[in-house]
Amino acid sequence: MLIKAIFRIRDDQRLKVRGDDTHTKMEKLGQTCRHNFTITHNSVDEFKYLANCSYIDGYVRIYNLELDDADTLNSVSFPKLIEISDYLLIYRVLKATTLEKWFPNLRYIRGRRLFFGYALVINGLPEVQRLGFDSLEHIKGAVRIEMVDKLCISRYARDYRTIAKAMFSECCY
Repeated sequence: MLIKAIFRIRDDQRLKVRGDDTHTKMEKLGQTCRHNFTITHNSVDEFKYLANCSYIDGYVRIYNLELDDADTLNSVSFPKLIEISDYLLIYRVLKATTLEKWFPNLRYIRGRRLFFGYALVINGLPEVQRLGFDSLEHIKGAVRIEMVDKLCISRYARDYRTIAKAMFSECCY
C-alpha cells in the first residue's frame, strides 16, 4: 500500500511524501491542522496541540493567560508553524516579555477570514518588549498592535518593518 501525505510548505509548493519515510518527514515538517485553535484561561497544556502543525486551516486565538511564571510563556515555541489560513489573535497575555520564540518560522497569515477586518491582532501585552515574527512574509488583512506598553519602537524597529513589509507583499494563492 502506498502512503501519501501532502503538506503546505514554502511558497505554496506541495511536498509529496511516499513510502516508509512518511512518518520521519511528517515529524520534521509538521502536519496540516484543519481546525481553529483557542488557547485561553491559563490552559498552557493546550499549547501542545499546536506543536506539530505546519499549516493551520483556521485561526489561532491566544488570550487571557495570567500565569505567574514568565519563563513558561517566554519559552513557548511553535517552530513547525509556517502558515495560518485565517487570523492570529494574541490578547491579554500578562507575564510574557517576548513573543520572539512563539512563531519563529511563521511566513503567511492568509486572512481568508478576518477578526473584524484584522489578520494580526496583538493587544494587552503590558510586559512584551519584542514581537519577533522575523520570518513573516505575507499578511492579507489589517494589523492591530496596541496596549503593548513596553514595546520599544526604536530598539526593535525590525519588528515593525517585517510586519509592514509582509502587509504589502505580493503573494500567489
